[in-house]
Amino acid sequence: MTPADPSATPAPEPNEPGSTPSPLNEAQLASLTKTEEICRAALKAALQTYKDAQTNQSGAIGQASGTRIDRNALVEQATERRLWLQFAADAEWTPTDPANTPIRRQFHLPANRAFIG
Repeated sequence: MTPADPSATPAPEPNEPGSTPSPLNEAQLASLTKTEEICRAALKAALQTYKDAQTNQSGAIGQASGTRIDRNALVEQATERRLWLQFAADAEWTPTDPANTPIRRQFHLPANRAFIG
């Protein structure tokens, strides 16, 4: 039989509910401290990732708003130009001539009356 190693400390036995926990040895305390450091570092990294995601999301929302404004301006511009073309076609191919009906349909103009917008 070999003698027990005096430096080895046995793990604390589980405590009965309501009893005082057994004190931890220095190695166990050091282990807990290291674990806390690891947890803090992981939480700090997770918090930074979250903050970065929020910043990126805010930027994307702002960019989307700008894109929406640009799109609305382009739709308005296209509508103005479409109306300009339709009024020009109405002047060129008058509704009083029945031969102009096919070309007026291509421009989405009424066949038998003037275009009013």
